Amino acid sequence: MAIYEIPLPIDVLISTTVDILQRFAPGYIEYSLENIPGMGNFHLSQNELGFLCDLTIRKIGDGISEISFGNTKTVTNTETIEYYKQNRSKKYKQLENLKKEHLLEYIKQLRDFSKELANRKKQHIESIVQGYFSRLIKERIWTHYETGIPDYLLSFGGENMTQESAIDKLNSSISHLKKNKKGQGKLTDKQKLEALIKWDRTDKGQMLLEEFLDNEFGNTGGVLTVAKSTFHGWRKKLRDEGFYNPQEK
Repeated sequence: MAIYEIPLPIDVLISTTVDILQRFAPGYIEYSLENIPGMGNFHLSQNELGFLCDLTIRKIGDGISEISFGNTKTVTNTETIEYYKQNRSKKYKQLENLKKEHLLEYIKQLRDFSKELANRKKQHIESIVQGYFSRLIKERIWTHYETGIPDYLLSFGGENMTQESAIDKLNSSISHLKKNKKGQGKLTDKQKLEALIKWDRTDKGQMLLEEFLDNEFGNTGGVLTVAKSTFHGWRKKLRDEGFYNPQEK
């Protein structure tokens, strides 16, 4: 994957990265940080998809660092089988039946499933990269350094993003966040109830909750508009108020 030179001290970039990763939607990404002299290595994973890649930050000069996303690994048959066993029960049963009766078809199907899982990982990593950099260019750290945001990072903010518009966004970030929070509150209880019922009727063996929420409400740079915790909060609130009964489908 590409390597990006960032005109920020490595300690500032590492601490900022920790903050950015923690702001992704719950369950969207997990990480562990390995600190090495002159380098910080974030091992990125997702509960259902497993290991994704490494986000590595290196010091390459005084006040200059570089970021790279790499160390992606080939999806193994064992990993594929375990993934479908845990998250795609119907497809896993189909695979097991083929293993008993049609070995050649089983091998072909397993290969196709491995490609499908590899593609899901690739798409998830691309979404994380986009989300990471779109947040990085909006961080207030840039107002403390005279270097400005590198032009090659501005593309992550959209085609019309310029140095000036990026700074404008930084200066209005607080009001922007407040607006987003208010926007989420515009969903009516009826709309929330309809979404809950639709999810209850969804085949859980074919779709993850994250995928459902993304399809229904969208995302911004990999961050779900409606987080899983928010969705579960709707469930509790409407159930406590007597409007939602999971038994009634």
